[in-house]
Amino acid sequence: MERWLLKAVSLMEDIHRTAAHITALRNEQMREIGLDRRRWAVLLAISRSDYSLSISDLARTLKKSRQATQRMAVALARAGWVEFLLNGDDTASGNLR
Repeated sequence: MERWLLKAVSLMEDIHRTAAHITALRNEQMREIGLDRRRWAVLLAISRSDYSLSISDLARTLKKSRQATQRMAVALARAGWVEFLLNGDDTASGNLR
């Protein structure tokens, strides 16, 4: 193999190892504060939104069912991670913030 290719492969392996290490650290930190990947994904989607999300908006963003998203949102609200805001269009459920 050519020298430049060996260096490139070595660099890719280093990047892969570093990414795996960062992922492991993030997962450990999430466990310490009581979050799992699904809950983290919900919080991330809410934080990245420019407006408060309805359950339907959040479900579409996460590509999950509305029912599963509702259960996750309620669990996060009970734990104090998010709050429901009044939604004038939908009196059954509020938007998330």
